[in-house]
Amino acid sequence: MLTLAKAKLAKRKLNSTIHLIQGDAQHLPFPDATFDCATITYALRNVSDITRTFAEMARVVRPGGRVVSLELTRPPPGACFGSYIASISTASLPCWAV
Repeated sequence: MLTLAKAKLAKRKLNSTIHLIQGDAQHLPFPDATFDCATITYALRNVSDITRTFAEMARVVRPGGRVVSLELTRPPPGACFGSYIASISTASLPCWAV
């Protein structure tokens, strides 16, 4: 996927503006409070620790920033399901202020 994305960026002459980084959602390679917003889409079903993933996203977002997740399916019941529901049911909007 990254190879295809890099080719698309080069074709549009954006490869010097946008830098793609492969990383682990539970150990993001960025300092604290780096971004205004962190997003994740269709990926929570692929992480082993949803709570850790949200904590990492919140860590790299500046105070007052947003952590946004878009999911169209619910993870199966189990250890992660409770964390997932707790995370989304505490927010009144699809974006959480950090």
